[in-house]
Amino acid sequence: MLPDVLPDGAEGEYRLTATALDRTTGQAQILDIPATTLTLDAKTPVQPAPELDWLSQLRNWAKRLPAGPQDFAPSFEDIGRVNQYVPDQDYLNQAEIALRYRLTQVFDPAQQLEDAYALALTQILQQEFDGAIAAFQSLTQLDPQNPYAHAYLAFVQLYGFQPRAAARSLEPAKRLAPDQPEIQILDEVAGLMSGNLFKAWEIFQRLKA
Repeated sequence: MLPDVLPDGAEGEYRLTATALDRTTGQAQILDIPATTLTLDAKTPVQPAPELDWLSQLRNWAKRLPAGPQDFAPSFEDIGRVNQYVPDQDYLNQAEIALRYRLTQVFDPAQQLEDAYALALTQILQQEFDGAIAAFQSLTQLDPQNPYAHAYLAFVQLYGFQPRAAARSLEPAKRLAPDQPEIQILDEVAGLMSGNLFKAWEIFQRLKA
């Protein structure tokens, strides 16, 4: 679904352009399309609209990632629904290719950050964990003050049985949000997987209190 409220600064007139990206070669070609202008106005009444394409829905899901796992959790129901319609999940590969291209072409920091979270989500959903680690490592540079960027990286590293790397990734998250239960739990798991039973026990006792 389209958002009911436009993001800040989104109102105005936009001129549409189109680029075709070859999935096999990675070559891009600018398409010659009729001049089309789109006006966004927050005062315009919401009109019924068809469901967004899968790639646009994925980008909307990814917008919830920076706010943390609890905010992202409702997206899992949507993801499961879409995957019923697209059992081969080819839209994830399409999105990955498009997002990797966009990240070389778009230099607005806010848009880069949004695209980077969407790319990371494609890697998670495709279970490409080396790619997910690389994507979240990039995000910790683009969004260094967000504790969840570091926590997501640690989570993927734990999934890949890299507990010591996960513990290092969690250090900024613990400084930024020391009281977040999700971050404390990840720290406990990293301690257990690293064989640091005393640290894991200490965190467990704090969580019980």
